Amino acid sequence: MINSIYIFETRTLDYLDLYIDKAKKMGFQVIVLTNKDLLNNTKFQKFKSVYQHFSVGNSVEFELNCFARYFALAEVVTEDSSFVLSDSDIYITHKLNEIKDNENLLNVFVGSEGYLDSYSEWQISPHFSIWNKDLLDDFVNYLLMVYDKNQESGLLAKHFEIQKNRLGRTSISDMTLLYMWVKDNKIPFINSNAFTNSLGIDHNISMLEASDSKYKSVFNRKRLNINNKYLNFIKTSGEKQSMAVIHFQGGYKRILKDFYLENHFKFFFFSIYIFMGRKVKRLIHKLGK
Repeated sequence: MINSIYIFETRTLDYLDLYIDKAKKMGFQVIVLTNKDLLNNTKFQKFKSVYQHFSVGNSVEFELNCFARYFALAEVVTEDSSFVLSDSDIYITHKLNEIKDNENLLNVFVGSEGYLDSYSEWQISPHFSIWNKDLLDDFVNYLLMVYDKNQESGLLAKHFEIQKNRLGRTSISDMTLLYMWVKDNKIPFINSNAFTNSLGIDHNISMLEASDSKYKSVFNRKRLNINNKYLNFIKTSGEKQSMAVIHFQGGYKRILKDFYLENHFKFFFFSIYIFMGRKVKRLIHKLGK
């Protein structure tokens, strides 16, 4: 049974309590980790000493904070059963109850692989991922090994150049290392960003591709069909997918509290605001060339 949801967060957020309260009402135990859980963490101190920064746009502090969650989690998790590691910018529905007793999700790593133009980004997002203690410890040790080895081999620098050529704006992030870890260590992996597995875990509300499908869009985000307590995304074929988790990444964080409060009209108009803002930014960038 999967009962625990861990969230690593260092900020005060207006929507986080709403997420926690809803998850608790659904029977989940929610544990929020902070930097306090990293005090005297020798493995994280070692990691910071060998860390090299490869990013187009993200700061050292941002990337290290993404890595920090795994070390904080490894410090506190003692249970052998599977659990969820979650970002804070997450909306959950009652469909999430279906994961509790899903035996296919036990003792495997569940993460969300990103796709662009039908090709893998070679990145796995952990924003709503499923682990157990052994998998977590193995990934922490893998991080230390790769960054230590990178000091001599420069393997991450080489990978960064490849990714820049493939994706443009990118970084060597925890998502990159998760993809490498799954491949190198032959980790049992379920890609939640797939229509056919019916988990209903969204990769990113603004990204329209999954491994096996594309979704209908409105205002450059996935189109939502709201039906009482349940939410659906709609495949380009017209087929619906019931969602358990929606990832309000980027600017959509600002409307997440209102969405929890079921202010769907405000969400609709905010989507227009985000859509028009992006068009204006692109126009300004084009005129500035």
